[in-house]
Amino acid sequence: MDKSNEQIFSERFYEWSLKDFEREVLESFPLLKTITDGAVETVLNMMSEKSEEERLFFARTLVRRFSVQIFGHLRLPIDPLDRKEKILADEYLARSQKEWKFEVSKVRKSKIRKTIHQDLNEFFKEKADAIPGGSDRYITPIGPWHLYTDVDTGGRQNGFCYSQSLLYLEDRNQNLFSHTSITSWMGITSTTRWRVLTEEEIQPAVESLKKVCAHFMNALPGLIKDLSPLRASEPKD
Repeated sequence: MDKSNEQIFSERFYEWSLKDFEREVLESFPLLKTITDGAVETVLNMMSEKSEEERLFFARTLVRRFSVQIFGHLRLPIDPLDRKEKILADEYLARSQKEWKFEVSKVRKSKIRKTIHQDLNEFFKEKADAIPGGSDRYITPIGPWHLYTDVDTGGRQNGFCYSQSLLYLEDRNQNLFSHTSITSWMGITSTTRWRVLTEEEIQPAVESLKKVCAHFMNALPGLIKDLSPLRASEPKD
């Protein structure tokens, strides 16, 4: 049986995720260092204690740990973590929980949203669609697909978070992926957040968000190359 678009994309995405975290390690974490989140800071602290070889192994372990969970239903050829990897992954989870702390922001959400709107409207060259609960959505057509970029400033979080999804609007059953972000494909945490405690931290956080979005959007054409959704009249295997 031929592989589905989702299967092909997921295999490509997994391999790309491994290479992308390797790139981040070899380039001294140019993107991760801009993300003000406790889980990311724990990873960077642990990376600082390791040799380059150990850093690469740690990066690969995190990607593999997360990918086994999210791609399990597709039965990708990902071997379970070995004993050494499990010990390292457990160490990360324990340290992340121990080092996590919630800090109260003194910044009004309206100020964060204003900067996000100003910068991302220009970045995406469109105005956001408001989503109930404090989120904004930017929709970018990529061939027959639509990339959704959701930025959430709602709730009690002390900053904002984002995720991206690739949808086929005529048939949601053919969507390629939902709610991915840099810390999820790198296996750090499921949601990528920026902590914003002062007004001075707003602009750097939004600049970081734009860099992360641009990075993934630059990679996406290669990840979806030759993947076209089936039309309603076409039979599905």
